[in-house]
Amino acid sequence: MSRLLMDAQLVEGALITNKTKNKASKQLKTEYYEKIFEEHGVTEEIFKENVSYYNQFPETMEKIYDEVLAGLSKRQTLNLSNDDE
Repeated sequence: MSRLLMDAQLVEGALITNKTKNKASKQLKTEYYEKIFEEHGVTEEIFKENVSYYNQFPETMEKIYDEVLAGLSKRQTLNLSNDDE
C-alpha cells in the first residue's frame, strides 16, 4: 500500500507541475493513475476501498504515510545525488 500511495503522491506532484505548464491536467491525471494502478495490479475502486479502510485506523495510516514520506525522501536524495554527477 505504501508504494502505491508513494506513486500517487508523485502523480499529484507531476499534475501540479503540469498545471503551471498549461497542460490538460484531467486527462493526464487519468492516464497517470491508470498506469500506476496497472503497475500495482489494482483498480481505482480497490485503491479507494483500501484508502477508506486504512483511514478508519489513523495510527496504521500514519505508519503507512511515514513509509511513503521515507520512500519519497530516499527517491529525492537519489535524484539529487544523480544530478551532481
